[in-house]
Amino acid sequence: MVPIEDHHTLTKKGIAQYVAQQGSTERPVSQHDLQVIVHHTLDCISDALAEGRKVELRNFGVFDVVTRKARVGRNPKNPKVTVQIPPQKTVRFRRGIPVRISRITRQPALDPGAPRLFLFARGTTAGIS
Repeated sequence: MVPIEDHHTLTKKGIAQYVAQQGSTERPVSQHDLQVIVHHTLDCISDALAEGRKVELRNFGVFDVVTRKARVGRNPKNPKVTVQIPPQKTVRFRRGIPVRISRITRQPALDPGAPRLFLFARGTTAGIS
């Protein structure tokens, strides 16, 4: 798994270390170069979302920008006072099927031995094998 200093947080450095451990490159890549690649990848995703574009990462999930409608908010300390909250754009993430399966079965998402999800033509789930 990923060597993480804090077991609850995965950082860009942790991602770069994980990629380095995989060793599936044609030539050795330095830790610094991997960190730069991860940084630029995340910048690319952030820039696309800032432009309102959808980011689709196969076998992982989809990031897209949605607009939350305007609503009325209240101050918890003074509930009689209402505040109009304007519409806001926010990022939504919808996880992909392999990520959902790995969450259910507690197996790594890209494990070749992970269960496969069968789908019928209408998109209904037949089951997990």
